[in-house]
Amino acid sequence: MMLALLELSRPHLLPRRPSCTRIATFTALLLSARAPAQRKSHSFRQLPPLQLKRSMIMSMSMSMKKRKNTTHEHEEEEEHDHEHEHEEEEEHDHDHDHDHDHDHGSESAMITSCTMSSSTQYCVDGSGVTGYVYPAPTDPAVAPSSYSDCHSHDADYFCMADDGSEVQFITDETQAASSDGCHFHAGVEHCPGREHTCEAIQRHYNIGLRIGMIFVMLAVASIGVYLPMVTRKVFNLVFTGYTFTGITQFGIGVILATATIHLYTHGSLTFDNECIGTLDYEATASAILLAGFTLTFLIDFGIHKLIQHQRAKKAAREPATDVAADPEKGGSQPEVDEVSVFLLEAGIIFHSIILGVTCVVASDSYFGTLFVVIVFHQLFEGLALGSRIAALETVKTFHKVLLGFVFALTTPVGMAIGTGSLNSFNGNDKSTLIAMGTLDCLSAGILLYTGIVEMFVPTWITGYLVSAPRMKILFALACLLLGMILMGVLGKWA
Repeated sequence: MMLALLELSRPHLLPRRPSCTRIATFTALLLSARAPAQRKSHSFRQLPPLQLKRSMIMSMSMSMKKRKNTTHEHEEEEEHDHEHEHEEEEEHDHDHDHDHDHDHGSESAMITSCTMSSSTQYCVDGSGVTGYVYPAPTDPAVAPSSYSDCHSHDADYFCMADDGSEVQFITDETQAASSDGCHFHAGVEHCPGREHTCEAIQRHYNIGLRIGMIFVMLAVASIGVYLPMVTRKVFNLVFTGYTFTGITQFGIGVILATATIHLYTHGSLTFDNECIGTLDYEATASAILLAGFTLTFLIDFGIHKLIQHQRAKKAAREPATDVAADPEKGGSQPEVDEVSVFLLEAGIIFHSIILGVTCVVASDSYFGTLFVVIVFHQLFEGLALGSRIAALETVKTFHKVLLGFVFALTTPVGMAIGTGSLNSFNGNDKSTLIAMGTLDCLSAGILLYTGIVEMFVPTWITGYLVSAPRMKILFALACLLLGMILMGVLGKWA
């Protein structure tokens, strides 16, 4: 301690040392003086002054050197860890890029033999599968005959044109894979969980299949509507018998389920479509249904009043020639029955045309399922309408056949319209959506009125079933529920 003070106060008495050395020595001596444990084990007072100074300097130098080595080792460890992590990231990215390039390289191919048909370009891939290009070239004169560097992204297949633009190559298989969970309602494709688009979706359609199915639909609808007429004519069935009661009640169930489960549901979905936007009046579909119901009532009531007025005038002139009401039909008049049949067929016609368009504009992957569903749909509706036409007593056979033919022809006409507009039809166009939604809801209102007022009430509330035997009532109820259930099940797909 004294040696350090002497060195600092009178440096000329001791050999010259660097100032940093003198300060380090002084600091070490002060620290050693305040450590009792070190004074007991290492007493610097027992050493000579020069040896004491040398010992303290060596101790301080070793301590600083050890600290420097520790810091250096820590920095080296951090640098090594950082370099190791960086190398792993680079290796992972390299492997990922290599796998990505490998996948694309393995899938890289060409589509050739490209030809233009109307506004659609069809090509053939390496496996011989035909598909179409989206978006199609706008100028057929300069449309490329092939595309290269084809690769897959999930379920979609893309190729590169000569100008560097990317196009999508769509086949029936890729279209079905990308349409998982999608379904069609009233010509509109609904894909839960997928981004919605309002643009027209180009697809490859099997035109020949659709043309052939038009004739199948015509045959099935004809069988449905003419079967009750032929059965009653050949077997001379009574309107109140079991057979005709079963057909009639099944038809009533079909009509009620069609109005509510099919038409009203389709109309509501259409008006909820994002391409229409937010409606200022949320109950638009319900309001249109009510309008169809009210309009049908006004027409029916007006005709009733007109018939009643004519009968009153005729009764004043010829009281004995007044036509009595048919007790089997709850007091209804033949002319009234004809009006109800006309109203029923009007509601079915609007719906059937839309149904035909809906069927053919669906993609090939969904067309088969939808067609089978619509076949049963039209068969059941034909039975319902045919049972009403067959019950007309005063209508000539030719007119009955004509009424049935009009129904059988409506869905095939809708299919023909849809087939002719496949390349231009856009089920997500705003005006198209509004038109289809309006017709669906109007038809629902018409069928709801005719089903309840003209068919259900005259047989169950004011008709012959009120006083029918218990077994006949149970049988009629079972047929009614069967028609509702079957059409309700078909509502899953159409």
